[in-house]
Amino acid sequence: MSFRNGCASDSFPQPPKTLLFSRLIVKGGSAAPFGGLTAKIHLFISEWSEINRWYMARPRKHDQDQILDAVEHVIARDGVLTIDAVAKVAGVSKATVLYEHTSKPDLVAALVDRTIKADNAYNASCQAEFASEPDAPLRGRVEAARRNPPMPGENGAVLSLVSALMQDTMLRARFRENQSTLRQELLEQASHPRAARLAWLALEGLKFQQHLELHDWTEAERAEVLQDIETLARQGMDTCEDRDA
Repeated sequence: MSFRNGCASDSFPQPPKTLLFSRLIVKGGSAAPFGGLTAKIHLFISEWSEINRWYMARPRKHDQDQILDAVEHVIARDGVLTIDAVAKVAGVSKATVLYEHTSKPDLVAALVDRTIKADNAYNASCQAEFASEPDAPLRGRVEAARRNPPMPGENGAVLSLVSALMQDTMLRARFRENQSTLRQELLEQASHPRAARLAWLALEGLKFQQHLELHDWTEAERAEVLQDIETLARQGMDTCEDRDA
């Protein structure tokens, strides 16, 4: 059993016993027993520092994804973010919510970073199916859009994040950097770069419309649009690419 803040706790992790029974090493390499008051004070400070470092380095018990899931849920449900609401949804204390990310802007930034990474990973998994074919990056993103259409009524978090982006230049910078990297990859591997650029804009426009619920595309219409986007990228635009020939 260990004690913290004067209370017994069986669940609180205990430091190694060697830290509790160490001896003070004094100048000259000899060990000073628990004798004089000065030695005791120095020993207490030394051992407390070791114990504190051990506690600070212990593994964190709470999964940050659990907390970020709660952040996303609160944003989608309430349209605003409060630490109290996140703690309640995640089932943890406010101190735990702020353990890794120390403010609401930090939590939103962490959610944005996770969203970008997850989107990139999913698109990369779809792109892998076209690894040996032309236009693999763009075709992978089209395939990802086919498999994962936005669900009506579940875009509250997206709408709130868009609002946050409009107010935070640093968050927009994260998206700009990701979009710039994506654009370069798409064009470098495009068989018809100008057509691929237009196809990419069409794809992102379609997704943006659906995320913001600006238009209700039927499944048949959406499938047709995605097929047209892929065809445009693969076949090119004669009127555009041959115009300057």
